Amino acid sequence: MQEKRKKIIQLDFLLQQIAKENNCRLQNILPKNITLTQYFLLSIIKNNPNCKAADIANLLNISPAAITYMIDKLYKNNWLERIRNEEDRRVVWLKLTESGEKILLEVEKRKVDLALECFKNTSDEEIDFLLSILAKVLDSQQKTEG
Repeated sequence: MQEKRKKIIQLDFLLQQIAKENNCRLQNILPKNITLTQYFLLSIIKNNPNCKAADIANLLNISPAAITYMIDKLYKNNWLERIRNEEDRRVVWLKLTESGEKILLEVEKRKVDLALECFKNTSDEEIDFLLSILAKVLDSQQKTEG
């Protein structure tokens, strides 16, 4: 059991280093007019249709004021629109504009190219094995959330 614990600690360290390195590389490939945080927000909005600012604040565990500030910047860049609920005018949904979709698509393409470069010395079998292991870990985490 002690040996497994050491390996898990080592694995945790490697995953943190990979995430850190990935964020640095991603920052370097972003178009000059978008920040990493803005990219993440656009991605969240794209993947969560009809989300509200409060939903994103809860998801990211940040204050409503902070998320409003960030969303205002996306709005000023014409990357998202605010859509008021006709039945309850207090409810405002966030949706990407065509321009927001375009910049997100550009970043996603660069991100895939970056990932392909990172895995260029990895066989299909190794990638399949890694996918299998990571899916198991995620499944285990989701089952133990509570």
